[in-house]
Amino acid sequence: MTKILATTFGAALLLFGAAAFVSPALLGAHTSPLAGLIHLVLGAAAVWCAQKGGPSAQFWGTLAVAAFYLLWGVAGWALGRPSESTLQTMPPDLRLLVLVPGYIESGRSDHMFHLFVGVGLGISALVSMSETPFRLRK
Repeated sequence: MTKILATTFGAALLLFGAAAFVSPALLGAHTSPLAGLIHLVLGAAAVWCAQKGGPSAQFWGTLAVAAFYLLWGVAGWALGRPSESTLQTMPPDLRLLVLVPGYIESGRSDHMFHLFVGVGLGISALVSMSETPFRLRK
């Protein structure tokens, strides 16, 4: 079950990252090539951990990616402010989090996506821990 969950969420990140290069405003997202690259790298990491990694890699790899996205999503909701986007052709957003102006910005739809991916990968990590008995430290 872990392989299915982590691979699914990793593939979603890969698709979303690739879409950032083609259509930066897909589904109201505030994406740029740099944000797309981040999604591609972390999506590939999630898929690799799910498919090629052992039980420990499945747990720690998916947990690390989940923590990153949960932190990004929570930070967006907590620290986002009404603002104009510096990315091309993006409308103003009520919860815009600008990390690097013109390169990495997150709006409300981005925050929801980040939280969704973070929760999904977090569940995948917990499932991997319950599926296979292993030591967390070696």
